[in-house]
Amino acid sequence: MTTTTEASHASDEQETTTGDATGADSAAVTEAPKTFDQEAVNAIVKARLAEQNAKLSARLEQDFAKRLEAALADASTKAETTITERVAAELTTRELAAARKALADSYGLSEAQVAKLDGTTSDDLKASAELLFGALRTRQAPIIVPGGGSPPMATFTRAQLKDFTFFQAHKADILRAQAEGRITD
Repeated sequence: MTTTTEASHASDEQETTTGDATGADSAAVTEAPKTFDQEAVNAIVKARLAEQNAKLSARLEQDFAKRLEAALADASTKAETTITERVAAELTTRELAAARKALADSYGLSEAQVAKLDGTTSDDLKASAELLFGALRTRQAPIIVPGGGSPPMATFTRAQLKDFTFFQAHKADILRAQAEGRITD
């Protein structure tokens, strides 16, 4: 029995030694707890707040840059679209004005009559002019001189000028003849 008691006593000593060593190690680790005064806590909090502020500022700047870039691209696209639409509208307006002037010259129309023409394209205006004023348009047959050469210059009498239908039919020639002195009594 003595052997068993001695062995058991020896194992108790080992446990005590091992326990003391482990206890000493853990005491050395927890033995030096750090204490902070208010200034140290404030400094740590300020440092962490500054770090968080820097991170958030960087994210905010990146987000702002992305949004700004998207807004600029959108504005640029809208501006290009607006400019394109305005240029197209101006070209259409000029084309229609030129078509109206050509029709006025061709049909001998006044500005008030040209204003009555309806259409959004030059073809529409031409069809409208033909519908409204086609019957009034007089076409003169070309003067063909036998043997070639230039046609003789017409002279007009005052009696011809008094006839309104004749005057309307030959208005351009009459005005040219008047400027050149080719109107006789």
